[in-house]
Amino acid sequence: ISSFTELKAYDLLSKASVKFVDYNKRQMSRIYPKGTRMDSSNYMPQMFWNAGCQMVALNFQTMDLPMQQNMALFEFNGQSGYLLKHEFMRRPDKQFNPFSVDRIDVVVATTLSITVISGQFLSERSVRTYVEVELFGLPGDPKRRYRTRLSPSANSINPVWKEEPFVFEKILMPELASLRVAVMEEGNKFLGHRIIPINALNSGYHHLCLHNESNMPLTMPALFVFLEMKDYVPDTWAGRWPTVCWDLGTQVHSPSLSGSQPPEWGRTAYPAIDEDGGGLASPRDLGKEPGEGPGLLGGSLAAAHLTPAPAPAPASAEPQTASPEELQELKGVVKLQRRHEKELRDLERRGARRREELLQRGAAQLAGLGPPGAGGCGGRRLGPGKGSRKKRYGRRALRGAGGGGRGLSACPHVASAGLRPATRPPGPRPRRTARAPRARTRVRAS
Repeated sequence: ISSFTELKAYDLLSKASVKFVDYNKRQMSRIYPKGTRMDSSNYMPQMFWNAGCQMVALNFQTMDLPMQQNMALFEFNGQSGYLLKHEFMRRPDKQFNPFSVDRIDVVVATTLSITVISGQFLSERSVRTYVEVELFGLPGDPKRRYRTRLSPSANSINPVWKEEPFVFEKILMPELASLRVAVMEEGNKFLGHRIIPINALNSGYHHLCLHNESNMPLTMPALFVFLEMKDYVPDTWAGRWPTVCWDLGTQVHSPSLSGSQPPEWGRTAYPAIDEDGGGLASPRDLGKEPGEGPGLLGGSLAAAHLTPAPAPAPASAEPQTASPEELQELKGVVKLQRRHEKELRDLERRGARRREELLQRGAAQLAGLGPPGAGGCGGRRLGPGKGSRKKRYGRRALRGAGGGGRGLSACPHVASAGLRPATRPPGPRPRRTARAPRARTRVRAS
């Protein structure tokens, strides 16, 4: 592995680009920022990816456009850190010049058209917004940056742009190009962006979820766009290409049909192609001797008895759309499921409240019973103590009414038995009579 500073690598790329690409086919190269970048800024890594450099080091502490482009490149690879280079950048028998402006061998150029329709939840404030569209790729790719007008009103929730499609006519190497769509508010303030590789795009309507400056996905901001991708056809052949193919096919099959009108594009017959040489196949390759019938293109093809090439495979079937009845039924199922979930949550809340009530009631009952072992039922005894005559009188009344018990406890069993606590009868309190002294006998020892 060889390490180059960005200045040295750029010098090699500008002076000997083809040799530098061939060097990266057999040797690993590492590119790192120059030492004068005291602010930890980054260089654009796209130029060194185009040369096949395996390791392009960046300052990860700075989330600028080069770092966003690097993170977007590995976003569609599961962020595993490894991407396979294109075949012509790995095969020793192929040569590639990253500064080429012409077609690249065995690679079909692509035309990309993007129409920005509307946006959703772009900002929390009522501001006017616009969209920028930019392409990163080879030096020969279109480098124009498109920009929409400001939204007609200060509506950042659902702005609508009535713009013409932005067309990138000739993308030489779609595998090395990426599209950047950024949303800005009035005053060039950044709101969100998205960088997507060209080979990850498909034709049709899409909602592009936007990312912030750290390339982290935002929750709600999105753009509604229409993408159209097709093979690049030069302007000189754009109107004549179907007719030329029809004329070529009719001359191969029957010279009498050469003056008829071309049918639909999908029914055009094509001559056989030589896989080895890349040109038209010769009659010898098709099993015919030269000279059979009038020749075509200097005798390279026989006009008679040629079997047409197999028809192209039919396009994949479009996805089946659901009928209104199915959508209504699905909507009813969703409503029923939501209602069941709501009832389940209500039952859970009721059960939790009932459980809390039972726990509080049990705790109150335990607190009313008092400590265990303090009476027949665990409660406080209501019997009188030794303090006064009133308490002793109440004790005797309780003994007479209760059957000689030591004292009735204040518990639910006493109340349920129908016993009433003893009370002093009305009238004057009886006097205590003096007790006769007991005779005491003393026995003296003789």
